[in-house]
Amino acid sequence: MVCQITGNERISNATYLTDKAYKYGVTVTEWKAFYVSKSALQGLKNEVEDNGVPATAKFHTRTEEDIRKMVSYNGGGGFLKKLHEKKAKAAKKRELKKTEVAISTEDAAVALELAQAEIERTKEAIVKKNQTSEKDRKNARRRELYAEKKRQRAKNRAGRLLPTQ
Repeated sequence: MVCQITGNERISNATYLTDKAYKYGVTVTEWKAFYVSKSALQGLKNEVEDNGVPATAKFHTRTEEDIRKMVSYNGGGGFLKKLHEKKAKAAKKRELKKTEVAISTEDAAVALELAQAEIERTKEAIVKKNQTSEKDRKNARRRELYAEKKRQRAKNRAGRLLPTQ
């Protein structure tokens, strides 16, 4: 048998080849045509996982179906299924994140509106307080002037009422 990735040859017996071909429902000739050694298979799996089947097929100048068969026939049948599930799960997770971001954005927009409304209310309260303080200050000044005027009148009256010496 010749490894389809490395080109290394390996000796095998007819029983082993027949069992492998039977396991995958193909002829011995077809199974041998897609044989990959264990070490090369791990590298192939890594390539598929990192780059995907199309890029791996292009790199090895093989069809995508050939790459799938190489992985499947050499003990990696579950690998492709798991890889597909992993990618589907990642895609679903990305979609959930997008939904969370959309919800977060909507929540943030509502929170921003509420905060802006609170800021406006606070500004209005401060302006009103300043106006009230200004009014109070003016009224206090008026009272002081009135009290001063009253004292002055009282002084003047007291001065008129006092006998001259």
